[in-house]
Amino acid sequence: MEANNVGLTNLTQLDQESLMKTLIATFAVVAAFALFAGSAQADCYHGYGGYSYAAPSYHVVQPYVVQPHLHWHDTSHYDYHPTQIIDHGCHYHVIPGHYDFHQDGHYDLHW
Repeated sequence: MEANNVGLTNLTQLDQESLMKTLIATFAVVAAFALFAGSAQADCYHGYGGYSYAAPSYHVVQPYVVQPHLHWHDTSHYDYHPTQIIDHGCHYHVIPGHYDFHQDGHYDLHW
């Protein structure tokens, strides 16, 4: 008797798992239909990022085409120049250490 109760309990859990999987699958199908279903009228238009055509009971959207664009890559930097002592005839010139700023960059093509 006890074995039958365990079997029924397992069967009930399997039924519950099967029911949950069925409900999730049904929800996914309904959600997909709601997202991709078009209006009942047929129309054609150009929208931002793509071309769309709607016909009765369905909606087809062509994939979004990524446009290439340029992006500024800033390579500006500081260069350090250490202290220099330069012999200048009968005396020396001392140029203290310092940083020079170089403002550079270039455009990168991105897709």
